[in-house]
Amino acid sequence: VPAEPSRSTTPVVKRLGLLAATRRGQGPVEHVVSGSGARHESGSSVEATEVIVESVSDPIERALQYAILGVIIVGLSGLAYLLFTGVISPPAPRTVLEAQLVAVREATKANPASGEVWADYITALVAVRDFGTAETVYKTASDALEGDQLLLVQIAGVEMRLAQERYEDAFEIAETAVALEGAEREKLLREQMEAGIHADPTLYGPEIATDVYLGHARTAALLEKWDTAVASLTKALEYSPRAADLYFLRGQAHLNLGDAEKAADDFAQAVRFDPEFTAARESLEELGEGE
Repeated sequence: VPAEPSRSTTPVVKRLGLLAATRRGQGPVEHVVSGSGARHESGSSVEATEVIVESVSDPIERALQYAILGVIIVGLSGLAYLLFTGVISPPAPRTVLEAQLVAVREATKANPASGEVWADYITALVAVRDFGTAETVYKTASDALEGDQLLLVQIAGVEMRLAQERYEDAFEIAETAVALEGAEREKLLREQMEAGIHADPTLYGPEIATDVYLGHARTAALLEKWDTAVASLTKALEYSPRAADLYFLRGQAHLNLGDAEKAADDFAQAVRFDPEFTAARESLEELGEGE
């Protein structure tokens, strides 16, 4: 009766050695004659199979362990990076400007149709010299808004370009704003006339209109377009007739055009509305018109 194959308790390393020995030339044992009878080659086949399975499974288990460990390390590294860069938990604002920036950014999400909050966001970005983001926000807001809300964004756009000393670009935005302001004013007046309401053109959005023409005048002056500067400041004064700074700026433009008399009149008006306006008073004295 063939003997039942016995399972070896020999350590894997030793059995691997035996298997290697048979492979080096001893050959597989076909049968062994013992006192109890013949042992067929099946016993050797079973043992060799056990050796091969265990020798293969151990490296696979180790490879899986290393793979899992690698995934864990990569995951922890990614989490550390996100925490460090503030993606998961943004750092708290360190300055008043940063706090303002966070506040206005959130305001644009809550009020996306408000030109005022978009303009505040652009202004805050310019204050921290983040011109790249400011340009992106300006384009986003310009594409989304229209009418007087767009005017507010364009006013902020002029300031943004001036801060970058891109005077030609600032003048281009200011020109667009002037055209839009005129169109919006005419549209409102037409609607009021159709409704039987008599309206004074200068009462339409005086603060917005003043800022539009002031920005236009400033960019024109930086490009030495003095006639344009005078015309825009004159328009701004229609909306804000008591603004001392507008008279002063127009006086300077008149001086650059060589018209000292008109310049003196404007400086005098500036002092009239603001007696403490030192620059206007000094300009008057230089022209021999001071008290």
